[in-house]
Amino acid sequence: MRNLWVQTEAPFVTWHADVTALLDKPDVLVDLTCSILEAGAEHDLVIPVEVPDVGFVQDDARPLPDVIRECWNDRGIVELFRPLRSARVQARLSWFDRHDKIVEQSTEDLAAVLTDLQPVPGAIRRTLLDGGYSPVAFDGWRLSYPDHRTLATKPIERATFGCALHSDIWFPYVRGLAHPKCDLDRWFDNRDLALRHTPRLNSFVERCAALVVGAGGRWYVEASESKRTVAPFVHDRGIHLDPPTPALASKEALDVVWEAVEVD
Repeated sequence: MRNLWVQTEAPFVTWHADVTALLDKPDVLVDLTCSILEAGAEHDLVIPVEVPDVGFVQDDARPLPDVIRECWNDRGIVELFRPLRSARVQARLSWFDRHDKIVEQSTEDLAAVLTDLQPVPGAIRRTLLDGGYSPVAFDGWRLSYPDHRTLATKPIERATFGCALHSDIWFPYVRGLAHPKCDLDRWFDNRDLALRHTPRLNSFVERCAALVVGAGGRWYVEASESKRTVAPFVHDRGIHLDPPTPALASKEALDVVWEAVEVD
């Protein structure tokens, strides 16, 4: 099997936006949120299917940014990505099918994709098939301005929102954590997939950074929050796709027989 990426509860990387300086500018926060959502849709990376917290479903005539603006206009609520925490959100990515051919499809949960593609049931540990995360996962705050000017309750310390990746499918090389011959010294080449979808991710992250900084906020990534294995590939505007080639596993390793390691 050539799908050697995984999905875990802990993100591989999270980009942050610090918008504390904008708390007295709720209109700007609303515009920023809507602009990022629109950019996510344009890049086929943040396609909301259902957002229960604001009553949005994909079949509605209104796009999600319009719903976010209505929350502000009608109730003085700035939905700063908090609703996406419990939403169903798709992204278009590439992976290998069972015949080792690359397919490109939309999914809202890469763990479900990998579960269906694993060589035998139970071949991949559940901790590497952690479901329920959007491919590009956002989380943030719900801010209330009852008079459309004054924030009712300020967040503790800083007001931030984050954009996280729970799968290493985006990176040029992966450890193959689920692979039977994983030794944590050698890597597997994932560029066939990463070069198809990660350029769009990088463009989106760059756009998010420009929007946040242009609005007066700060966009950054904490190296200490990135998983050690992928930290060298991460920067504040995306993922390096042409890093030095690490020590690679042999091509023969791809032909290894997988066996069940998880038993119900």
